[in-house]
Amino acid sequence: MEQNFTPHRRKTSNLSFAFRGLQAAADQSGGNGDDSRWNEVIQSLNTENEKLQKEKDELEKLSRELTASFETFLRDEKEQREKEQKMLRDAENQLKEERIKKSEIENQVRILEEQLSNEKEGSDKILIIKQESERSRKEAFEKERIEAEEKEKALRRAVDCEE
Repeated sequence: MEQNFTPHRRKTSNLSFAFRGLQAAADQSGGNGDDSRWNEVIQSLNTENEKLQKEKDELEKLSRELTASFETFLRDEKEQREKEQKMLRDAENQLKEERIKKSEIENQVRILEEQLSNEKEGSDKILIIKQESERSRKEAFEKERIEAEEKEKALRRAVDCEE
């Protein structure tokens, strides 16, 4: 940017020089003056004015371009930030949903484990009851067999005694 201002300062000093030349011409001619000298000074001032106007136009154009570029940059940055914030919100929502699903699955697993444990306990109790029932049946069968043998022995003794 400083380079843009340096020529402007130089042109301003040229303008000062032209004014000094104009003043010197007026002093020399006594005010009635030399028209060609006045024309040269006016032409020099017009040329300087045109140069300054071109420089001003270029600076204004550059300013507009830079402003447009900066506005585009800011707009792009804003859009990028909004896009990233949306992605972050989406990721947070997805994480929240996954945590809820995980919690639901953990609850289902716990319920199924409790059901399995209860069924196993029930199955174990049924097995114990069956085993006790089988043992009782075997004991009763054995008792009946022993009683039958004793009756048979008693009958044999009674038959042997009668004979």
